[in-house]
Amino acid sequence: MESASWSRGPRRAGPEHVSVKDKQQLRLLVGNAGDGGTCDHADWADARLE
Repeated sequence: MESASWSRGPRRAGPEHVSVKDKQQLRLLVGNAGDGGTCDHADWADARLE
């Protein structure tokens, strides 16, 4: 699953639903959105696996 990049201004995160059935590994990656590596970050503070 790949989400869109966010740029400037407030935006509320919404739920993302991805099946992890029969998976052994979950990787959370952050890229630079093609505009260089300055100020890129991610926040998974309330991440849950259900």
